[in-house]
Amino acid sequence: MAIFSGKIIEAYYTDPDNTAVEVIYQDGKRAMNHYLAVDMSHPDFQDLIQEYSMSKIEDTTIARNKQIQSQLNRVVEGRMAAKKRESLQNKTANIDSVVDFVINYKLEDHGDELFDLKLRVFELPQVKQSDNNEVKGKIRQASTPLDVLIAYNDIAKSSK
Repeated sequence: MAIFSGKIIEAYYTDPDNTAVEVIYQDGKRAMNHYLAVDMSHPDFQDLIQEYSMSKIEDTTIARNKQIQSQLNRVVEGRMAAKKRESLQNKTANIDSVVDFVINYKLEDHGDELFDLKLRVFELPQVKQSDNNEVKGKIRQASTPLDVLIAYNDIAKSSK
C-alpha cells in the first residue's frame, strides 16, 4: 500500500511526455506531494491507478494546465497594464517639465535647455529649408523658450 493510498487530493502528469505523476495527498492537516514514474509494474503506481484512474489523471492535468495558463495570462496582463500606467505617468511628467520650462523659464535654471531647444528647432526641416533669415535670427536671439516657439511658428506658417 502506497503512502498516499486513501488520501489522494489530486494527481497529474508533471511533464509533457506523461512519464511522471505528482500525487497530492492529505497527511493530517497538511497537503503533501509524492512523485512517481509512470510504470505499470511499480506497486505504488498500481495503487495510484486503482484509486485515481489514468483518465482522471489526464483530466486533472488538462485542468491544471488551463489554470496555470490563466494565471500566467493574468500576470502578463497585469504587467502590461502597469507598463501602460508607468508610460502615462512618464508622459505626464514630461508634459509637466515642458510646461515648467516654457512658462516658468529662468535663465539660471534652464539656460542649457534653451540652447538645446534652439538647436533642435534649427534641425527641423521647415527651418532648414527656410530662406527667412530674419526669423532665423529671432530664434538665435530668443531669450525664452516661448520666443523660440513663436519664431518657429512664423516659419512653420510661411512654409505651408
